[in-house]
Amino acid sequence: MPGVSAIVLAAGQSARMGGPNKLLMPWHDTTVLGAVLRSLDPMSMDTVVVSGRDREAIAALAAPKEVVWNEDFALGLSTSIRAGVAARPLASGYLIVLGDTPEMRSEVVAAVLEIAAMGGHDAIIAPHYMADEMPFGHPVFFGTAYREDLLKLVGDRGAGPIIAANRDKLITFDVPGRLPDIDRPGDLP
Repeated sequence: MPGVSAIVLAAGQSARMGGPNKLLMPWHDTTVLGAVLRSLDPMSMDTVVVSGRDREAIAALAAPKEVVWNEDFALGLSTSIRAGVAARPLASGYLIVLGDTPEMRSEVVAAVLEIAAMGGHDAIIAPHYMADEMPFGHPVFFGTAYREDLLKLVGDRGAGPIIAANRDKLITFDVPGRLPDIDRPGDLP
């Protein structure tokens, strides 16, 4: 879908990892964040990476993609969403991508964008991973109708409240498997 901006959330503190920044940890032939960014590459879409902790290392890893510094990253996930959305005022929609999901598949991203192209400015699109108990997973697309709501998020939570308030606009589709995130050392290969 032309004009969509991917907002890659890469500003977390990695508290559960016990020290190192999980996004910089090895993941097969790259890093956790490198694998996430690689899954977006086939779409050739505008991408902004929101950094916090280890700003320079994240920027080096993400190059040549734009990296936006979230000076309030310690205040939680919502601040990173706000920083990324604010950096893309002319986007035709926002694909919220978690930086700690290195098993995200390009074909799932492509499916989200394909459905978003038909969904309109008030669509919310998310995959449902069939081996996961959650009703929806990532990445999540938000049409431009939610820009102001995304910019008003607060606390250490994502955009769940926007989805909850607009369940009638949420479109999900089934995807085999699951999409784990990386939180603890045991989650790494």
